[in-house]
Amino acid sequence: MVKWIVANDQSFLVVENKSFQKMIKRLNKEAIIPSADSIHNFIYNNFNKIKENLKKELQETPSKISFSLDGWTSKNQIAFLCITSHWITNDWKLKHAILDFCQLNGPHSGANISEIFFNVLKDYDLLNKVGIFNN
Repeated sequence: MVKWIVANDQSFLVVENKSFQKMIKRLNKEAIIPSADSIHNFIYNNFNKIKENLKKELQETPSKISFSLDGWTSKNQIAFLCITSHWITNDWKLKHAILDFCQLNGPHSGANISEIFFNVLKDYDLLNKVGIFNN
């Protein structure tokens, strides 16, 4: 059920909708439908586990890490910034991962973007691993 909620961009509250509950019970009378809070906690805890594993992998990579930053403004005038890491593993495989995808508040200035980038590097403990970045 969690995979369906995430993949289809559903609200966690969908599990509390009576029609949804009826549909699930018709499919499987013995189904246990978790609460919205349980769904939220499961996703949040899973995200944190994956993030910690990524932090460890990035910190342990022998190479420097390259970064790309991509910013844009949506049709409804909301600015976003995506920070992606790129690295080579010990067995020479090129890997990449999104470290942050956030709303960019304020001007699209170098000072504003660099502050966000610096905070992400601190969060992942990667300040000493920066190889190159492309903005």
